[in-house]
Amino acid sequence: MPPGPQFTLRRIIIAGAAGLLAVFYLVLALTTAGGKSAHFDETAHIASGYHALHYGDYRVVTSNMILGQKLAALPLINADIRPPDENVRQQLLARAGSASYGVGYTLLYQSGNDPQRILVRGRLMMVMLGLLTAACVFFWSRRLFGGEGGLVSLLFLATCPTFLSLSGIIGADMPAACLFLPTMWSYWTLLHKVTPFTLGAFGTTAGLLLLAKMSSLTFGPIALVLLAVRLWVGGEMRVGYGWKAPHRVIGRVQQGTLLAAAAMASTLIVAGVIWSGYGFRYAAAPADAPGAVLNWHQFDGQNTTLLRFVSAARNGQWLPEAFLFDLATLTKLTAVRLAYLMGAVSLNGWMFYFPFTFLAKSSWALIAAIVASVAIWIHSTRRTGRTGSPWSLYDCAPLLCFITLFMGFSMMQNLNIGHRHIFPIYPFIFVLLGGLGAVFKKHVLWLKVVVGTIMTGAIVSAASAHPNHLAYISPLLGGPNNAYRLLVDSSLEWGQELPAVKRWQDAHAPELEDGTHGYYFSYFGTGDPESYGITARRLHSFFDWREPIHERLLPGVYLLSATMLEPVYCVFRNMPSFVGPWNKVYEREYQTRHRHAQAFFAAQERARAADDDSLLLTWMCENLPANVAESDAANFWAYQLSAYDFIRFCRLTCFLRHREPDENINYSVYVFRLNAMELRQALEGSPPELLEEPVIKGSSRR
Repeated sequence: MPPGPQFTLRRIIIAGAAGLLAVFYLVLALTTAGGKSAHFDETAHIASGYHALHYGDYRVVTSNMILGQKLAALPLINADIRPPDENVRQQLLARAGSASYGVGYTLLYQSGNDPQRILVRGRLMMVMLGLLTAACVFFWSRRLFGGEGGLVSLLFLATCPTFLSLSGIIGADMPAACLFLPTMWSYWTLLHKVTPFTLGAFGTTAGLLLLAKMSSLTFGPIALVLLAVRLWVGGEMRVGYGWKAPHRVIGRVQQGTLLAAAAMASTLIVAGVIWSGYGFRYAAAPADAPGAVLNWHQFDGQNTTLLRFVSAARNGQWLPEAFLFDLATLTKLTAVRLAYLMGAVSLNGWMFYFPFTFLAKSSWALIAAIVASVAIWIHSTRRTGRTGSPWSLYDCAPLLCFITLFMGFSMMQNLNIGHRHIFPIYPFIFVLLGGLGAVFKKHVLWLKVVVGTIMTGAIVSAASAHPNHLAYISPLLGGPNNAYRLLVDSSLEWGQELPAVKRWQDAHAPELEDGTHGYYFSYFGTGDPESYGITARRLHSFFDWREPIHERLLPGVYLLSATMLEPVYCVFRNMPSFVGPWNKVYEREYQTRHRHAQAFFAAQERARAADDDSLLLTWMCENLPANVAESDAANFWAYQLSAYDFIRFCRLTCFLRHREPDENINYSVYVFRLNAMELRQALEGSPPELLEEPVIKGSSRR
């Protein structure tokens, strides 16, 4: 019987509403993507993808897989993009560990290109992946919960601050989130229906997932758990040689044998997809490429299971060299990483880091929807049994297993440097929330009002946070105004606000152009403030190639990226780090260098007053250690003053952490107006925090 008019109208309404939500998502994601400067890792990802496509060269590694990088660089290949100077490029490739950032910086800011144009084109590809994720979320939710459920899932996706922010960032996070969902769906389908099409769908999506991000390795144990669930529950399995699967397989032994054969066939497909990602070539560098090779020696002396597999794969050339190199770097990335949470610094993270970031970075409406879903499920199952709940535990098993196990694996890792590392669980949560769509079919009015209010709140939260979704902090934890006291790095501020800083600078031009006051900026990121017209003097920054300040600081306006305000990336060249709260060890080092610097500045001022640079040179030679030659005086004092500039900045931030900012720029860059008395207190007074020794969780050493 053909569908009636009411059924057709319902489908039209659902399709129209889904289209409106997709447009809502696109508007917010695209306008966010177009207004931000480079996020920290974007320069590296652009460089890696551009090198892979333009030169066929995979030596610009980022410790992330190649798929997202290639996609982001795809719009650049036929565009009017000037490649970096070849000599400079070869020099940067020889710098092990930092080539990707150096090449990216050169491509964006030193080759005559428009950096914003390059970034926006690459981000457009991430937004398209977000749209694909939205489609997958909608259709899986519709399959489980009907059209209304698909709309509910799509609404929470389109209004999620985390999803919106990462839609506009070039990297591995969006490709991984986009591919985990269809990989899990196709795998669950394959466990019930084995055909060439389900086999090909799973093998292709799994291969692409392994090309997206290292967290794809978690799929293995999750897949084993789902396989156990499938075999334990039992039920028939369908098999066929075309689109349809007319044959039934019932016995567990037969099903296990069939699935083992499917696993072997899938492995071949996965391997083929991985090889295709690297142009079916083993070597990372083209055959005729000069210069550096991948630095495999950094793994010498390490003996982990992963590295043993990588070594065997290298010897047999089972997989591309660049892919294996990225796998090997996983051991270094997850071993020890500095992390920050609510004023504390750690080398090995916290078990509760990701649950906390989920609560902080998810909208209150999403948290409320999860609570409502759990409450409805408990009430429905208690009242009418399993059949009364819109959520079937078996049908939802791939969703629940992925969320639980991925979150569990993440909590056991040391990689507590950003909320984005649990981003893949969000699409699975959105699908599960589709069960709330049943509320609008058969539940009482008050429950419909509650769920409707939550959904409206999600829309309002997304609109009010726009375009600063990366800096979003839930009102449940105080909102974004004091976000830097909770989280930093890619959970809050990742160098993306240079255009906003420039607008703020233009609006405060009369104040900043007063020649009697200073104007300083400490920047966390890989962008170039000067290319955006920012005229502030440099304070110590993380990833900044400019020279430090070799002079006294002046009262005036101080801008600090939120991440630089907290004591987590307080590192400088080969000096001991100044990570964590200020303490007596740091204070002694600071006072020694402060005395030497003040003596230098006094000599510098005398030389300027006499208009005789030789006076300063004479002073520098007279104040050298006995083991330093006079010919090295300039280099010696340049390093000493650079080191002082770094330590002085750490002392300054110790003071500023205990002082409320005067303003903030998009909740990511904080503005402090310091008068002469405050500056003197910051640099010469008693520090507001002074522990006995450095306190860094997971380490007893500096």
